[in-house]
Amino acid sequence: MKPTAFQKLIAVLFYPLIFVLALLLIFEEWLWEKTLIITRQIAVLPVIKHIEFLFRRLPPYGALAALCIPWLLLLPVKFLAVRLVAHHKPILGVIVLITAKVLGTAVLARVFALTRDQALSIAWFKKLYDLILFLLSWAKEWMRNSKAYQMARIQINDVKEWWRLRRPSFLGKSFRVQLKLKRKNLKKKN
Repeated sequence: MKPTAFQKLIAVLFYPLIFVLALLLIFEEWLWEKTLIITRQIAVLPVIKHIEFLFRRLPPYGALAALCIPWLLLLPVKFLAVRLVAHHKPILGVIVLITAKVLGTAVLARVFALTRDQALSIAWFKKLYDLILFLLSWAKEWMRNSKAYQMARIQINDVKEWWRLRRPSFLGKSFRVQLKLKRKNLKKKN
């Protein structure tokens, strides 16, 4: 059965939206992983160790409540960002918002790492967590299969190759010549 004109229109309108949402989801996961590494390094401070000890001892619903702490702490900062944008300081507002997002993700990632077992002992939270993991997996697979992602990967690989070839240890061939040779070799392998 052929798609109707309306279905084609919906697909054209929603494809970019789904693509952007999938990108955001993947970015959020990447940010989560990177900030978790940083917060682990900060966790060696005695005060932080004590706070983490308290988080690890929380009961299941206490662990869920603890997951709200980063959001509650950064809510005023987000309001400040909106206020800055409203008062004709959009760049500063966006910087504050991005900083709040990164810090909030870092703290949330660490709190979740500390309270994960307690929180996942709650049945409905476990189902929600599994759903989020499924959606993330689906988004990654969908992104990898999209033409836009594949074209972006080619561009990213070209930039990486350009950067690698810029090193003075190379034999002086121009970047384009080397890139063409690299692409020919890749085509031969495939």
